[in-house]
Amino acid sequence: MIGWFKNVVNHLLPGVISQGAGEIDERGKAPLIDVAEGTYLAEKAREKGAMLLGIIQRGGTEMARLQLAYKAKKQVRRHISPAFDTPEIVDEVTERIVDAALADPHYKTLFD
Repeated sequence: MIGWFKNVVNHLLPGVISQGAGEIDERGKAPLIDVAEGTYLAEKAREKGAMLLGIIQRGGTEMARLQLAYKAKKQVRRHISPAFDTPEIVDEVTERIVDAALADPHYKTLFD
C-alpha cells in the first residue's frame, strides 16, 4: 500500500527524491548535503531542547506558585481587617501563607 502511494506521488511530482534530500537540478544531479552542518544543527537542537525542557519544568512550578498566591491574596483581602488593608501588609501576609502552603500540603488544600 505504501509503495503504491509512493509511486503515485513520484509520478505527480517527478523532481522529488524519495528520501526528501531535495530536487534534482537542471543538469540531473542532486545538490550536495553538508554533513558537518547537519551534525552541528543536530547538536544545537539538542542543546536548545534541553534548555526548553528546563524552562518548562521551572515555569510549571513557578506557575503553580503564582496561582496559589493569587488565590491566597483574594482570601486575605476578603478576611483582613480594614485597619490592616494596605498593599504592603496584604502582600506580606500572602507571601507567608504561600510559603507555608508550599511546605505543608494541609495548608495547600485550603486554597484549592
